[in-house]
Amino acid sequence: MDLSQIPGAEPPPGVTPNFDNPYSLAPLCLIVISITLPLVVLFLGLRLYVRLWVKRSTGADDVLCAISVPFVIAFCGITLSFLNNPAGPHQWNVPLSRITLLFQKLTVVSIVIYAVGCLTVKSTLLLLYLRVFAPNPRARIMIWFGLIFIVTFYTISVIIDLVTCLPHPGDGGWESGPRGTRCEKEDELFAEVQGVVGAITDIYIFIIPMTMIAKLRLPRKRKIGVYGIFFTGFLACVVSIINAVFRFIVFGTGDTLWNEIPIYTLGAAELNFGILCACMPVVFVVFKGIGSKTASLAAKLRSWTTRNKSDTDMKPYSTVEEASLPSIPGGTLHGLQSFMRRALRSRQTDTRLTLTPSTHGEVLTYVSADDDYHAHLQRPGTHMPIRDGQGSKTWELHRAYGPTTPTKSGMMVPHE
Repeated sequence: MDLSQIPGAEPPPGVTPNFDNPYSLAPLCLIVISITLPLVVLFLGLRLYVRLWVKRSTGADDVLCAISVPFVIAFCGITLSFLNNPAGPHQWNVPLSRITLLFQKLTVVSIVIYAVGCLTVKSTLLLLYLRVFAPNPRARIMIWFGLIFIVTFYTISVIIDLVTCLPHPGDGGWESGPRGTRCEKEDELFAEVQGVVGAITDIYIFIIPMTMIAKLRLPRKRKIGVYGIFFTGFLACVVSIINAVFRFIVFGTGDTLWNEIPIYTLGAAELNFGILCACMPVVFVVFKGIGSKTASLAAKLRSWTTRNKSDTDMKPYSTVEEASLPSIPGGTLHGLQSFMRRALRSRQTDTRLTLTPSTHGEVLTYVSADDDYHAHLQRPGTHMPIRDGQGSKTWELHRAYGPTTPTKSGMMVPHE
């Protein structure tokens, strides 16, 4: 019997199998992966750059993100190997000879890798939120609940996939009918459950930062900017919902090789958008720095052009004049974590400012605040603030003003 002349499924009435040049959905999957996967690699590199060289501080979310990307790459790689070999065309346009034993084994491997990828990617997001929103008790509860549920569900998913799709002793091997029937039946049922749970958990993870940002007292433009940082999570939710709905539509139609492409495409997009969402709050510092430098350069060019046009005889500043000008430090937003925590604490800041005269004509300024959330971001050798017995910090700032004179209120002020 020549398997290369037998279609993989019975064609619909009036349809003749086309083994030579059948229409395929494979290009759709190729385009999506070709666009999103390079972005994942780029954003991971930027995230590691920010954590290792800029902040010099890493956390569990960074480690888990680095672990997640190989699983995402492996899933995308297996998916690409399936395209037109044999997945993509209608199943009746694919000869049985192309549905190989390797394809069946890689299908099981891809299902397991997808479940592990979902577990690690979603856990990465939750661990990132745990760092950013740790001062909020409600956020901590939501994050830990999500972590426990996600780890439990996807661990069960991996176990079920392996138990149902691996050959049992009495099956007769990978190509046996009992194994194929059992795997196909259980996979369709659990894939639908997995799609629904995946969509719900993605929405749940997306809601956590949205609820926290909504409570921030920020100008509208700045709040919109913070929302924009997490917008990739909204895209992941949309893809996840479409994936869940599509699983109910296509499973059971008998055209597996055709229907697998949208499922794999949406699965790859969901994982890739998840990684991008996990990296965006970290790497936006790089984009912000590039934008600030570009704006500063453009402003200098405009100023130089305007000055030359308005007065060609204007003499340039001398070196002495430039050196005598005071330098004004620009405001810098070092990271989303510092920004969010300052905003969350703005309504409950406990800050005390004390001016104390010294015998040498200095005014010692003590600023005390309950603010230890930057401790893990301190670089080695950085001077740490003084802590009192209650865990608060005190910063000591010295200002030399020369001889001082007491005012009526008792405060020491410098002589004019």
